[in-house]
Amino acid sequence: MWSVVTQNIRFCGLPLQDSFSGLERAKLQRFGHCLAGLISRVGLHQLSGIAVLKPYDLIEQQVSAGRLAYLSLLVRGALSHFFFYQASTELKQPQQFTLFGLTIHNHSMRLAVEWALATSTIKKTNIKCKIGYFINVNSVNLTVNDPVLRERINRGDRCFADGSGMRIAAKYIGVRICENVNGTDMLPYLCVAAQKTKKSIYMLGSKPGVADKAAQHLLKIYPNLNIAGSQDGYFSTEQTHDVISRINQSCADILLVAMGSPIQEEWLEKNAAQLQCNTALAVGGLFDFYSGNITRAPLWMRELGMEWVWRLLQEPKTKFNRYVIGNPLFLIHTFIFNRAKRGFQS
Repeated sequence: MWSVVTQNIRFCGLPLQDSFSGLERAKLQRFGHCLAGLISRVGLHQLSGIAVLKPYDLIEQQVSAGRLAYLSLLVRGALSHFFFYQASTELKQPQQFTLFGLTIHNHSMRLAVEWALATSTIKKTNIKCKIGYFINVNSVNLTVNDPVLRERINRGDRCFADGSGMRIAAKYIGVRICENVNGTDMLPYLCVAAQKTKKSIYMLGSKPGVADKAAQHLLKIYPNLNIAGSQDGYFSTEQTHDVISRINQSCADILLVAMGSPIQEEWLEKNAAQLQCNTALAVGGLFDFYSGNITRAPLWMRELGMEWVWRLLQEPKTKFNRYVIGNPLFLIHTFIFNRAKRGFQS
């Protein structure tokens, strides 16, 4: 703080921690006239768990912004420090840990995308397809009275921590979550990587027409992306065989399953042995965002871990139980019943 008083650094400025590559450091020389700061957009994203794959872009936006943006950053930074900050020496960052009885793989967004694109080298009996889940507050609440769902999730190949609630609960047991790895943030990075590696994506789930609309939207942004096909989630058990046949015939590398929990977890486990794709990700309501049916929360709300408020405002009836009832319930299980550490089996 004394450095701020003596004007050696600012409240908001360039990141204090130098974690940039050589190329990024060279590009940053154009901002040599700018002071470092206690708060930066890069630091704010790191604090709230938002993936930072292009730090230079964030710094350029911050430096070119006006005074109002400076004040906004100052307020957001102060609030994020209050909710999410803890000295690095006080938190461990294991590659894998248990939270609410669920095995969480503590990956960065970059590592999660690499895993999704990589060809599996581990043989699981006759199952070729790797399965990945995004675990959020709702996932935890559903497992309270559903041990079958809990076991299904734990049998997945990867379980990524999704959302500020998971970050708060992990912090409570002394664990730092590397980054907020959720399907909505992952998809753009996945599409870019899929274009480069010539991997194809199949979109399964949501209401009729939504997957098709989302696919068309993605192709406008990523014209070289290979979308192998799309199919809504409204099909009968008897039609499942035909749906899987179409997925396999498309030769898709990655399958996105948007059926919502716990349906998508059950469907994936029951049908994984028949799927020929390399990776399947359970992505919940992802297609609603990319079809344009539901808008994403503004970045400042995501930086504060308040995206759920935006969702509630858009869908008050369907999301009331999930957020108004579910979020306090999650906090009770975390801080009062200590279930984050103990799980729900005792």
